[in-house]
Amino acid sequence: MGVRSYLSNRLRQGGVQTKLLREIRQELVKMQATNAAMATQLKKVNKHLERTRQVEEVIRFSLSEKVLHEVTRFSEESVLDFETTLRRVAKERLSFARFGDGELRIMLNPDYNLGFQAGSAPLRRDLQAVLTYQNYDQDRLLVGFPYLFRSPHWQKVWSDSWPRLREILPRDVQYGVAHVSRPIFFGQVGALGVDLWREVWDGQRVCVVTGRGSRFTMVDELFDNVASVDYLYSEPRNAYGDIGRVLEEAERLDDADLFLVSLGPAGTILTAELSRIGKWAIDIGHLSASYEQAFKGAGEPEDRPVSSE
Repeated sequence: MGVRSYLSNRLRQGGVQTKLLREIRQELVKMQATNAAMATQLKKVNKHLERTRQVEEVIRFSLSEKVLHEVTRFSEESVLDFETTLRRVAKERLSFARFGDGELRIMLNPDYNLGFQAGSAPLRRDLQAVLTYQNYDQDRLLVGFPYLFRSPHWQKVWSDSWPRLREILPRDVQYGVAHVSRPIFFGQVGALGVDLWREVWDGQRVCVVTGRGSRFTMVDELFDNVASVDYLYSEPRNAYGDIGRVLEEAERLDDADLFLVSLGPAGTILTAELSRIGKWAIDIGHLSASYEQAFKGAGEPEDRPVSSE
């Protein structure tokens, strides 16, 4: 190939490449314009969603306002405060069975299940019996009713639960506040909360009832003043079906002054049943994890695994 032909081919190729680059540049400009338009649309959508969320919040609050008013009135009339709840438990040696949102929902909703406890008609019946003091002695048992939270989560819980609760709750009994074992308790009461709990089991021979492989721990800051600690293990999941066996074993334990129960909804029922057979029992739930969240910056108690198994 001559020099002239070679140069002609190179110029032709260069022209093609220049045209291709120009077309690519034009496409990139179009894409940038499209992306900018999409970004503008996304901003509009986000603003619309935010306005919609705010409207939904207003609607939800308006719909739940009457319910919250009724729950507030019930709590003011029938539920003890944090400090009084624990002082009564300690002074009168009352067993203490707690209801949180999980217990309320699994009691009232036939389709509701917890990750570690399946719902059933017998479980719902037994939970309602505890909540309403059916065949339980108020001189032995104090039932814990949930703290009056007003968060969106609890607004939904109250809206779903209160119409039925209103029908079954007795108005001639005094309830404790269930959340003495939760971070909100330590957040409001502070270091006094630690002292109040320690007074409950000071010098007592304790038996902890929890699921096999449970991550529950006896943190020293709360429990180093007990006389001794023993353990009675139930199932890590669906412990409700194991209550009969646990009760039989607990009844034979004469060297335990106090049973500390951490078994979810099954623990609520077990605590009440232990009080019926003359045992002192407290449903402490996530107490240690709540202490560690409040004072040591640990994560949410619910984030911990149910069992190491």
